[in-house]
Amino acid sequence: MNSWYDKSTVEREFKPGEVLLVFLPVSGQPLQARFQGPYIIDRKVSETDYVTLTLGISVKRKGYVMSIL
Repeated sequence: MNSWYDKSTVEREFKPGEVLLVFLPVSGQPLQARFQGPYIIDRKVSETDYVTLTLGISVKRKGYVMSIL
């Protein structure tokens, strides 16, 4: 089963400073999701985890796993 899933995956890597949208579930509606952002990549924590900065009035740091980026 895992090899079937991995067949269509694409390796992605983001560099600090890149701007992206994150596909997140809608709060209170677990079967719906939407793109939120934009976020700026701050740094790479591990092979699949990144810390992002929120664009807006104040800077906020959040961590995301690459599967939802």
